[in-house]
Formats: sequence, C-alpha cells, structure tokens
Amino acid sequence: VPTFYGVGGSFRTLAKLHMKKSGYPLPILHEYTLSRSTISAVVNRLAPMSVDAIADLPGVPRKRASSMVPAAKALEYLLEHSGCEDVLFSVSGIREGYLYSTLDDVTRQQDALIASALELASFSGRGDHYAREVFEWLNPIFVHDDNQRNRLRRTACLLGEVAWPIDPNFRGEWAFNRVLQSSLKGANHKERIMLALALYHRYHSKWKHESGVLSLLDEHERLWAKAVGTALNLAFQLSGGLAGNLNHASLRLQDDQVELLLEPVAQPLRNETVEKRLEGLGSTFKALSNFFI
Repeated sequence: VPTFYGVGGSFRTLAKLHMKKSGYPLPILHEYTLSRSTISAVVNRLAPMSVDAIADLPGVPRKRASSMVPAAKALEYLLEHSGCEDVLFSVSGIREGYLYSTLDDVTRQQDALIASALELASFSGRGDHYAREVFEWLNPIFVHDDNQRNRLRRTACLLGEVAWPIDPNFRGEWAFNRVLQSSLKGANHKERIMLALALYHRYHSKWKHESGVLSLLDEHERLWAKAVGTALNLAFQLSGGLAGNLNHASLRLQDDQVELLLEPVAQPLRNETVEKRLEGLGSTFKALSNFFI
C-alpha cells in the first residue's frame, strides 16, 4: 500500500493540530503519521468552524487558519483517490528533494539513519571504528533480530559514546534527550524512542524518570532497547571504549542465557562491575526470550 507524504505549511499545520488535540507525547513532526480515517475526522471537525475559531485552536498560526479546511479536504481527496491509507508528514520538501537529486549515486545510496548517526557522533569526537567492532561483537546474542533491528542496533553502537563528555550523573538523561530531540533522519517515532532509550541504558541500568514518550513503545520494544544499552555498557567496561580491546572477549547466547567468555589474558577483567552488567544483560534477555519465536 503506497504512503502519501505530506509536505507544505498547511498539511504540516494539520499534523501539529492533531498532535496538540490528541496529546501526542512526542512533538516531532517528521515521520508523524495519520490514517485516512483520522484525516476524515479532522475534516468533519474543522468544516463547520469559522476562521477565527480555527485560529484559536492549538498549533494553528492565524495566517494558516483560512487554509486549514481547504487543505484538510484536499488531503482527504488525495488519500481517497490515490489509494493511500496513511499520510506521513515530512519536514523536508521540494527543495530538499531537488538537492537530493543533485547528489552523486554513492551518497544517495547511503542509509539516512546511519549517516545522521555518524554526523551526530562526530560532534563528540567519536569515529565509527569502535562502533563497528562493538556491533560485530554483539551479533552472537542478538541472533533473533531482523534486518531493521540490526540497523537500529548499528545506529545505537555509533551513538554509544555520544555522552562521554558529560558529567556521569547526567549522561543517561542527556543521551536520551540528545537522541530524542536530534534531527535524525531515516527512523520513525518508535525507532527514535527505542534508540533514545537504548542510549539511556548505555549509562544507567534502571529507568528513573517519567516520560510520556515511552507509552508509544510496547514491552518487547522497551526490553530490546534495554538489552542493547546494557550490552553497550558491558562492551565499554571490557574495552574502555577503545577499538581492539574486545579481541580477547566474546559473548554467546546459550538457551536464552548470555555467557561471557574471556581468554586467559583477559580474565582479570571479570570484576564485580562486569559481573553486575552481565547479570543485568542476562535478566533482560531472559525477559526478552518470552518474545522469541
């Protein structure tokens, strides 16, 4: 089923209005999605209202008030006659599309999410060599992941040290907000929140804050994010965040239990902190095993 991409000020204002009225917990327009039936409900709600009444609605600038009903009706018509069941709103538009068309083939074929994560990680002075190593190191325990989850885990590995310049007391919350509020592309809202939560658990084992955005994730998604973050923490404890230091350690999943194997030269690394991280990772995978097919 094709997806209709909503660009332009009036369409985006419709999305902002729906976010406000529905109490949507993540106020990020890019990748926000509404169904055809929801758009029809918006049309029915707006059609009898005056321009002044529409201008008083949350998220509607007065200069857009007069165009809201025509825009909503046009969008409803386009969805009906295009066969699209959903409209996905985008902060990009014709200008960005034109610029994209001028890129060389190699650049156009890059994964937008990975490219965005590399740029975000570079602000903290981190490259991708260690991230690639950690991703490969974790593969033996994330055997149940599909290509899309592997893509998200690859992104989490790239961002795993994004909060290293921050005071340790604030790293988890800072990393969560940094990812949640960043201009990452190539991820929908659920995936963005999963990445943010994984980065929180990279630094803290227990979630200690209130955040409405977590209501958009189911239990499986929350557990997966915690598993990724805890695994990244374990990798750091063993490597110090330096590439090449995981060569004498490996992980394996045995009957849904996570085991850490250390070569003799690396045995001194098995300290209380590492055991605690390994225990946390094991308990998370035990909970995840309920979802394994």
